Amino acid sequence: MKQILFIFISFFILSSCTSYKQKEVKNNLESLITDIEKNNSNYTEQDWETKNKEFDIILSKEYLPIKDKLNEEQRLEINRLIGKYEAIKIKSGINRFKGILKDGFQQLESIITELSNDTTLLK
Repeated sequence: MKQILFIFISFFILSSCTSYKQKEVKNNLESLITDIEKNNSNYTEQDWETKNKEFDIILSKEYLPIKDKLNEEQRLEINRLIGKYEAIKIKSGINRFKGILKDGFQQLESIITELSNDTTLLK
């Protein structure tokens, strides 16, 4: 009887720890995502490197060790947050690329204008 009670208590403690860890991972990801959603329009490459490192640490040190102990619903919650982070990162990259293209077209327009106004090229 004592062995069954010990096994039951051990199982309860282990499952409670996993549930706590899952909530911790979820809260850390949500906090990171909230910060990025508020501030990413002003991020530099260095800022993104810092946030990517934070994200990688949450995944490698917090999520991966408990991933196999989570139920399907818990994994789905975490995977949605991971997907949201990746989507924000992609959107930010697209917006930065659009800015680079816009600058490039403005510069190209100026180059064409300057070349077409230079009458010495026509001689």
